[in-house]
Amino acid sequence: MKRMSPEAKVGLLVLTGLLVLVYMSLRVGKLGFGGAGGYAVELAVDDVAGLALKGDVLVAGISVGVVEGIRLENGRAVLTLRLRDGIALPADSKASLRALGVLGEKYVEIQPGTSAQHLKEGDRLQTGVPPGDLDRLVSRFNEVIGDVKLVTERLAAVFGTPEGERKLAEILDGLRNTAVGLDGVVAENRDALRDAVAGFRRLAAELEAVVGENREGVGEVVENARVVTRALAERGPSIAQNLDELARELAAVVSENRGDLRASLGNLRAATGRLAETLDGLQDLVAAAGSEQGTLGRLIRDDALYRDLQGVLGELSGVVSRLNRGEGTLGKLLTDDGAYAELQGGLKSLRSVSEKIDRGEGTLGRLVNEGSAHDTFNDTLKGIGEFVGGANRLQFELGYRGEALARLGETKSYFELEVRPRQDRFYYFALVDDPRGDAETEVTERTVVTNGVPTVVREEETVTRDRLKFSAQVGKRFSLLTLRGGILESTGGVGADLDLWKDRVRLTAEAFDFGREGAPPHLKVAGRWTFLKHLYLTAGVDDFLDDRGRADYFVGGGLRFLDEDLKYILSPAASAIR
Repeated sequence: MKRMSPEAKVGLLVLTGLLVLVYMSLRVGKLGFGGAGGYAVELAVDDVAGLALKGDVLVAGISVGVVEGIRLENGRAVLTLRLRDGIALPADSKASLRALGVLGEKYVEIQPGTSAQHLKEGDRLQTGVPPGDLDRLVSRFNEVIGDVKLVTERLAAVFGTPEGERKLAEILDGLRNTAVGLDGVVAENRDALRDAVAGFRRLAAELEAVVGENREGVGEVVENARVVTRALAERGPSIAQNLDELARELAAVVSENRGDLRASLGNLRAATGRLAETLDGLQDLVAAAGSEQGTLGRLIRDDALYRDLQGVLGELSGVVSRLNRGEGTLGKLLTDDGAYAELQGGLKSLRSVSEKIDRGEGTLGRLVNEGSAHDTFNDTLKGIGEFVGGANRLQFELGYRGEALARLGETKSYFELEVRPRQDRFYYFALVDDPRGDAETEVTERTVVTNGVPTVVREEETVTRDRLKFSAQVGKRFSLLTLRGGILESTGGVGADLDLWKDRVRLTAEAFDFGREGAPPHLKVAGRWTFLKHLYLTAGVDDFLDDRGRADYFVGGGLRFLDEDLKYILSPAASAIR
């Protein structure tokens, strides 16, 4: 067995050292070989000085993630925290910056909340109590030192000058003179002060005697005062809180119903005004009734109106007499037995019809009584409802697509209609304007006489026919793949579509016109990119297997209108037509 050379051993040792160094670097840098993993949440703070990327995120002193990113948003720093999978934190958790010691590195501390909901990808943590900032404390201390320095400077400015020294000497002389004067006053009134002190002593002795004689009463008073103060101390906060709550509730009620109170006062004021007007009107009415002027006054005082009323009552009495005698249409209806008999017969016929319906006789009776007729009627209504519901569920898409053929220099146009009864099934219809059409060669023979010699001339001409073609296909979608078939550009064919990137990119392959003489089937591949909801771009190669010069590549675009767009467009148009 061949032994390893020293150079190979050294190389192997260096390689092993490099691998260990890379591993330790990844571990220290909190990097990994796989994806980021976990889930990301955000935290907004005022200042991130001292916090570095990949800093620790701790919960109860245990690392649960790292600081993944830092950005500026509206004047505040927004941290992106990457938490490990399996770390479930309540949604109301709070986070703040902390420091390891006075001058240690900063990290993010999360204080878990109590919510039943948990943080998820993209949530933002609430900001907790900001940490103590040593720089801020030093700044405050510097401000205090500055204030002290300012005071000392002002004192030095006042007393450091000769004028200040003179004023300070005058102040000290005044204090000395005041002390000497007080000493003289005390010396001159020594006996009076001694008598006053003796009087205070006697007063204290008498007070002590009174207290001794009434010690129990004083004790009761003191105890009562202690009980009262204890009760006030115990119940004072609750009383104050109740008064505060009552005041707040009253303020809230007044604030919430300020408009109602103002409206009520306004209504009351308006009601009093209307009541005064009503009383004035009533007073005017009474005055008018007492006078001979006006309708009411004449009705009360004029005898002619009474006589007219008597006449009306007499005529009414005559009408009642005529009804009793059976005169007139109404009188005959009241007194003629024949009319009563006819009415009885009509009611009897109506009763007979209702009995037949109850017995289930006739068409109406069977419809009312037989369950099968009711079920048939319900089935009919249900079928009508399903038909109308299915029509309402249909989705339409109307569009136009233009493809500029590079070699031919003309545009191929598609006017498209897509009907979707379901999300995974559709019917596609299109009218195609193909500038190439169907090319046919026409041969014309004619005889030309030259110098008396007849010659047959053969002429060939290529004619393009059938520029307008149509397509009618049925398709079904299977996840990202859609298969369709039917008529493609007036011939049989099939197609397949592959939709990617949330249906914004489509790859299409079509094969049709399999029976062309002397040419392979018509094959077409294209790609489509929908960059807006209604607009898209397309490019591809058309008829690329043809060797007769019809193969061409194209670029183009199109627009489409969905079902809801057609409703918005057609509704104003229908209104304008009406």
